[in-house]
Amino acid sequence: MKIKVSVIMCSILILILGGVMMVHVGQSKSNNYEVAIAKPETAIKIGKAILNEHFPQKHKYEKIDFEAMENNGVWIVKNSVASPTATENGMSIMVGGVYYVHIRQKDGKVLKIGVND
Repeated sequence: MKIKVSVIMCSILILILGGVMMVHVGQSKSNNYEVAIAKPETAIKIGKAILNEHFPQKHKYEKIDFEAMENNGVWIVKNSVASPTATENGMSIMVGGVYYVHIRQKDGKVLKIGVND
């Protein structure tokens, strides 16, 4: 009888300790970082890759500078593309515009991609 009670008590103790350890491990994994994208350099790398994928014709041949600004937990990564490549009525006109991507700082979710909004 004593052995049976001891086995039951040990089993209960193991279950309790295992549950506490699982809760602790789960919490520590989810709380390692407050935000997924903390630095503007990281936001620019991600934003540039997204813009290159969506607008490859504009990014293939031109040197483009990107900037990232954080606004209320959202990175706004944008560039200014302008090149005098078109002519109209003998006048050179600037072709291009502002390409941008909005990325949520907390988890990296892309919220918006666009041109000249």
